[in-house]
Amino acid sequence: MVANRHQQPIIKVFVVDDLRVVREKLKSVLQSHQDIEVIGMAIDGYNAIEQLAHLQPHIVLLDLDMPRLNGIETAQIIETRYPQIDVIVLSSYDDAKELSSLQPTCIKEYIIKDRIVVTIVEKIRSIYHTTALDRLAFEPNTATIDPPDNVVDFSRFTQGDSSKTSKFNADLATDFGTNRSAQFTSIAHTTLTRLNDWSDSAKELLDMMPLPWTRGLLYSLVICLGVAIPWACLYRMDEIGTARGRLEAKGNTIKRESDLENSVAVVKVYVKKGEVVKAGQTIMELDSKNVREQIAQSQLKIDGGQQRLNQLLLMKNQMGLGTNAQQQQNQAQLLEKQSQIAQAQQSIRNLDTNSRSQIAEKLAQLHQAEQALADRQSSYDLQKAEKLTQVRQAEQGTIAAQTNYTLAQNRLKDAQSEMRRYARLYQTGAIAEVKAKEVASLFQEKNQIFTQSIASLQQSKLQVTEQQENYRKLIQQTRSDIGQAKLRLKEQQEAYQGTIARSQSDLSQAKLRLTEQQRGSTSLAKGGNIAIIKTDQQLKEIESQIVTLKSEIDRDRAQNNFLTRQLEKYTIKANTDGTIFELPIDREGAVVQPKQLIAEIASNINGLVFKGEIPANQSESLRSSSGSGQTKSNIHKDVKLKFDEFPFESYDIVKGKLTWIAPNSKLTQVAPGVNVASYDIEVQLAQTCVKHEGACVPFRSGQPATAEVVIRNRRIIDFILDPFRKLRN
Repeated sequence: MVANRHQQPIIKVFVVDDLRVVREKLKSVLQSHQDIEVIGMAIDGYNAIEQLAHLQPHIVLLDLDMPRLNGIETAQIIETRYPQIDVIVLSSYDDAKELSSLQPTCIKEYIIKDRIVVTIVEKIRSIYHTTALDRLAFEPNTATIDPPDNVVDFSRFTQGDSSKTSKFNADLATDFGTNRSAQFTSIAHTTLTRLNDWSDSAKELLDMMPLPWTRGLLYSLVICLGVAIPWACLYRMDEIGTARGRLEAKGNTIKRESDLENSVAVVKVYVKKGEVVKAGQTIMELDSKNVREQIAQSQLKIDGGQQRLNQLLLMKNQMGLGTNAQQQQNQAQLLEKQSQIAQAQQSIRNLDTNSRSQIAEKLAQLHQAEQALADRQSSYDLQKAEKLTQVRQAEQGTIAAQTNYTLAQNRLKDAQSEMRRYARLYQTGAIAEVKAKEVASLFQEKNQIFTQSIASLQQSKLQVTEQQENYRKLIQQTRSDIGQAKLRLKEQQEAYQGTIARSQSDLSQAKLRLTEQQRGSTSLAKGGNIAIIKTDQQLKEIESQIVTLKSEIDRDRAQNNFLTRQLEKYTIKANTDGTIFELPIDREGAVVQPKQLIAEIASNINGLVFKGEIPANQSESLRSSSGSGQTKSNIHKDVKLKFDEFPFESYDIVKGKLTWIAPNSKLTQVAPGVNVASYDIEVQLAQTCVKHEGACVPFRSGQPATAEVVIRNRRIIDFILDPFRKLRN
């Protein structure tokens, strides 16, 4: 009895591949067939497991090489959670050895991506219709459901003929490949145990199949084995190992770190990761406002110190001129006293020689006394003007000191207010403690300057007081001299009146006056020397202040030069020509810590190489038994590079040579709690750019890629026997 045909069933397919171009290509190929529907797609194993729970597809097209969770691990999870779903493995190369060693029973077929368009649709239909019988065996009321088209009917094998059962197993092995025969034989035995549950009409239909058809399948199997076994023993193929990594500069990169001692914010970033830079080119600029303010304050201090230095130099010159004038005045007074002494001596001689001439002599002396009084008055006016000038100069110095005091007081108040504000900010945690300490130290400096201004003001007041006292003494002394000159004039007049009667007395008085003139000359010389000594002391004090002020100006200039050099560190520049390999800080407003890596530059001199990691189970033949990491025969292996940014379907495959493999392995975490041993490798590229549409696109440092390394050349039979060898071991 023949079952009625129903509408052709829809095969639900779920695609899992990390490359978008592959997923879109598979979807386009499968959606062109009416009996196939792509119900979903995923980029990796984790995403696929999450969607399978509610999509429930018939077949999963699974990429073998994926990040985080590869195809074999994903297939094992599908086998455990969803045993009704069949899996077809897709790969860019023939990796049957790894697939056969794990043997997830849900994997029904293994297809190379280069042959997807040719075989994928037939494989999906074949697997779906083959496993549809198992689905019917597990579903209730199977007798009332018509099997789909092209489903093999197993009822003719229920007569207990063991030869038919073996023949059926051989047919299954011929249809799906010798490397999967054991798996499908198990499926066939499981199916045959359930044939007794079929209806009589189904059994009768199976018995109607002719015996020559079964014999023909057996002969076909023998012929295929006779051809396949010699072919597998003689034909050789490359065994490929896969490594994931990226392009890096050959040799070590140049790291640019922060040279500052404090954390600084980024003002502007001028480059991006992967860009080419020149030596001296600015990479980024840091916030240098604080340093610029310090430089401005230091410059103000230098300018203020220079002004005070100019004032002190002016005072020094003025005091030098005053000293010279005092010396000239003392010499003039001394000469005058000497002249008076000579006149007194001449008077005595005249009295001794000629008494007649006493009247004329006294008269001459009277005129001389009047002239001396006029000279004294003139000298008094000159000395008074000079002292007044010195007093005014001292008062001007006091005014300047008062101005400096007021300015220092205002700055001290500003610094005190700033210190209190930063102290409150530090207590609230808004700024660091070092910043508050810096403001406090600035307040101490302002306080010292204020103290110095107080001392300068007091010193200026003392100088004014001293000049005023000198002026007062000069007035008193000069008035005394004028009074004495008037007295001498009066004496001369009295002597003139009593010249005739008292010539002898006049002689005695003349001798007395001579003695007084000598004493006055000695006193005048001593007074002039004392004034010069005081002036010299003041001049030395001013010179000491000048030396101190020059040292302060030199210190401020040294600090200004230091801050200027520090300001250059806030502009980060490239040390050499190259490519920005790493740029941890790539946005404005980020905070740079001391000694933090700012940029890593790959030099363009050595070129680019591929650096990646290859699993330990794929690199056994690449490593030497001596433990050196590589041998002369194992380096320079052929390598094919596939870049994520350049799909090989459009850009072609880049070739290279294996130049280095690490001597020791390392553990890499591929999933939470899952670590895989791998080895670092280095591949030299055969070209510096990839050609596309007549243009050559240059490679950039940091581009991710997949390297396919030719591990060794093996026979096909070795791939088939490897699972049995492992099982035997």
